[in-house]
Order: sequence, then C-alpha cells, then structure tokens
Amino acid sequence: MTPAQTSLIILVVVMVCYITEIVPLAVTAIGSCAAAVFFKVVPASTAWSGLSSDTNLLIAGMIVVGLAMFETGLAEKIGKTIVSVAGTGEVKLMVAIMLVTMALSGFLNNTATTAMMVPVLAGIIATSGGKIHEKFVMMPLALSAVTGGMLTLVGSTPTVIVQGVHTAAGLPAFGFFEFALVGAPICVGLLIYNFTIGRWLAVKMYGPNPEHSDYMNNMVANAAKPGEEVVERDKTKMAISGLILAGCVSGFILTNTKVLPLGTIAMIGALTCVVTGCISEKSTYRQMDWTTVLVLGGSIGFAAALDKSGGGKLLADAVINFFGDAITPFILMAAIAFIGMFLTQFMSNTAATAMLAPIGLALAQGLGVNPLPVGMALCCATAASFATPVATPPMTLVLGPGGYKFFDYIKWGGLYNIISYLMVIALVPIFWPF
Repeated sequence: MTPAQTSLIILVVVMVCYITEIVPLAVTAIGSCAAAVFFKVVPASTAWSGLSSDTNLLIAGMIVVGLAMFETGLAEKIGKTIVSVAGTGEVKLMVAIMLVTMALSGFLNNTATTAMMVPVLAGIIATSGGKIHEKFVMMPLALSAVTGGMLTLVGSTPTVIVQGVHTAAGLPAFGFFEFALVGAPICVGLLIYNFTIGRWLAVKMYGPNPEHSDYMNNMVANAAKPGEEVVERDKTKMAISGLILAGCVSGFILTNTKVLPLGTIAMIGALTCVVTGCISEKSTYRQMDWTTVLVLGGSIGFAAALDKSGGGKLLADAVINFFGDAITPFILMAAIAFIGMFLTQFMSNTAATAMLAPIGLALAQGLGVNPLPVGMALCCATAASFATPVATPPMTLVLGPGGYKFFDYIKWGGLYNIISYLMVIALVPIFWPF
C-alpha cells in the first residue's frame, strides 16, 4: 500500500473520530500525526510540523494577548464601548460585531482578526448579566472572519495562491477588490442566515439557556457583576496591553514586507504581555486554551502529511476521473470547487488550493475554456470552509470559548457551507464567463 493510500485510510479514521468524538478532539488531532509517522506516510518532521507552524504560533500568541487584554480590563472596556454604540440588544450588537470583523478580515489575516475579537466579545458576554451567551455568538464571529477574508486579494491565502498560479501562466490578474463580487454576497448571506436559520438551529441545539463553557466561566468569574463595586484597574497595564495589541496588528499589516512571520509577531506580543506584568506566567499556563492549540497544530501536521504523501491529489484525481468524458466547463468548475471545499474541512486551505489550482488550470486549458472562473470558484470555495473545527483557524479558535462540539460545526457551519458553495458556483460564471 502506498503512502498516499495509507493517508486516506487514516483520514477516514480521523473523520470518524472527529464526528463521533469517541476520544477528545485534541487526542484525535495529535493521534493523526502519530499515525502518519507510525505507518511511514511521512517523516516525523513533516507530521509534527504543525505544532511549530507559523499559524499555530500565531494562534497561541494571540490567545495570550487576548487573555492579557481581559486580565487588565481592556477587553471589557472595548466591549462596553461597542455596547454604548450598538446598544445592549443581542441582534444589534452582533450585527456590529460581525460587520467590524468582516471589515477587518478583508485587510488583516482572518486568524489574527478572530484572535483579537474573541476576548472583546468575551468581555461583552461576561458583563451582559446573562443577556448574551457565547454559544450563540462565538460561531458567528468565526464565520464573519472567514467570509470577510473573501472581500479582497489579501483577505485569505487561497486568493493569493490562485492569483500567483494564473499570473505565472500569463493570465490576467484579478483586481484587489474583484473577489468581493462573490465575497460580499456571501457576507450579506451570512448576516441573513445567522439571524434566521442559524439562530433557529442554535436554539434547537443548545436550548434558550445553555451552560457556559469553561472558558467563559473563568471570564465571568473575573468580571464585575452588576451592582458590585468595580475593582479599580491598573490603567498603565491596560494601556500597555492595548499598545501590545496595536503593535501586533501593525505587524500583521506590515507582514507583506516579510519583516517577520505572523507567528513570530504574535509570540513577541505574548512574551511582552508576560514581561510587562499584563498577565502572569502562571495565569498564562492555567488559562491557555490548550485544546485549540493542539487541535490546530495536529490538523496542520496531518494536512501536511496528506499533501506530501499525495493522498489529497489521489482523492482529487478520483473525483475528477469519475466524470470522465461527460465533463463540461461548469461541471469542471463545480467539481474543482467542491473538492477544494471538502478537503479544506480536514486539511489546510492553503495546501488544498496549492494542490488543486494547477490541476484546475490544466483541465480548463485542456477543455479550451477560460480558466479564470475555475480559479475563482476554487479560491472562494476553499476560503469559505467552516463545516468542521479544523476547517480554518478562526473556526478552531472559537472551539474552546464557545464550548462547541464537532457536530455543532457540521450542523451550524456546514449548512451555510453548502449555501455558500451554491452561491459560488452560481455567481462565478456570471462575472467570469467561460
């Protein structure tokens, strides 16, 4: 049996474990890496690369920065400012939060945006007196970050990869805001979905008064209760944590100059938080969301194994060959986009897009049709993936704070994933004809 075939067998087992949660998600993620090494799918250096990957360092670092924002009281203060503008109603508040997150994700890394907004939203929840619950708002936050990344060329990695593949082949480049022709309708659709079908699903899944997650129990315990005397915060540390966040965001914006990787910037921010006393070392260890870090690190490592072993390409080839001579330009576009969307639920959208973009380009040229709609559909489908907690880092980042289970993502995010996929294959041919 080839390494590619073995990797697909491991993928099936991993999918079953994720869906059934017969073992904790973090154990499944780390176990997939161990299996890839044990069965000689890839070397250990590849399988375990996710734990030290730039994305995982970015997540871990920004979690610490977020905890420091909460510990100093800055997150609570920002939350109160947003509440003062948007009001205390959950709908108005969430519309404001989602719009701000979408706008930021269009220009910043959507992972960093989510990591920055989670403690702000947690601060609002902790001081809402039970009016707002994390189960109903953390998932929409992550979905907003993912869909907001589809608004511009730099909003998500898949758009940049497809742009590079096309320009290298001598094809015209997409405009900076051209992706918004598809991304903006998906963002608007998310707002409608969240307050209609999504809200109905959430109430049906959790009930009107669900229990708090462990993450939020810690936040609520540390927040001032209505009527209680508010503990005077150290304004100096509050200001320092704000400057650290601003420094991280500035670094994320300047990352295109390749000064430092995003993960390194976030880790410098985390270290600065500890060194300046914005959060203690013990508090950092105690409050760190280890589930998120391990799930993300493990999934990135296994995604690399799936990519390097050829398992992802084997699966893509099998699906495309299934259509045979009956393939048409629309079927090609829809098939490439669907494969990308499916693979991204369990592997990096960067790897999935990098693998499928040249295949889509070659097949489109072989059929004698315009490759632009195929490439656009692919990058939109892989960018908008949110049916599992490992689909994209923003979805992983709300796993702990929201207290979600794997099936919650399939029900809530998976349905809109299907809707967004249908929107992609319907809209793309309109703006980029074959």
